[in-house]
Amino acid sequence: MDMINTWEKLTLGKWQEIHAITNTDADNLDKTLEILKVLTSYDEATLLQLDLKVFNNLVKQMEFLQTPYVGKMKEVFTINGVEYKVNWRAEDKTTGQFIDITRLTEKKELINDNIHNILGVICLPEGQEYQGDYGSRAEFFQKHLTMDYVFPISNFFLKVWENSMPRSEEHTSELQSQSTISYAVFCLK
Repeated sequence: MDMINTWEKLTLGKWQEIHAITNTDADNLDKTLEILKVLTSYDEATLLQLDLKVFNNLVKQMEFLQTPYVGKMKEVFTINGVEYKVNWRAEDKTTGQFIDITRLTEKKELINDNIHNILGVICLPEGQEYQGDYGSRAEFFQKHLTMDYVFPISNFFLKVWENSMPRSEEHTSELQSQSTISYAVFCLK
């Protein structure tokens, strides 16, 4: 019976599904069934027909979800032959990246739902410039990027981003003020 049972096999998209399940009001047994559906790709009817020993073995294999992943961030990773570079430093971002990340991290309660989008903004194919086109890359990461890469990158980046925010807010207000001045000059012409 095929089952995702390690962080190295769990994709970002599957993790987001599991995260959504754990935040529901369902009881623990229903949550376990829903999570097993994600990890095994079996439907509920199939899971309910399993021998109790087999079912308990599947539940035991879920224990990795209770263990935090510990690993170092890789600044470069490869998926399907494409090398991606992690641009984690706030000062190396373009204005477009800054704006997109600011919007995606605005509501802290939605960061886990947006982590694929955030990674789509900060992880670019080697040598590619950011063009604001993170959507298809984000979907690709949901399907193919595993949590052994996601956790270290996202944890490290979000700490750096959070620490840079006071400076970034000043930068934002400078940009807003410059935009207002530019607009006023444009209107005077």
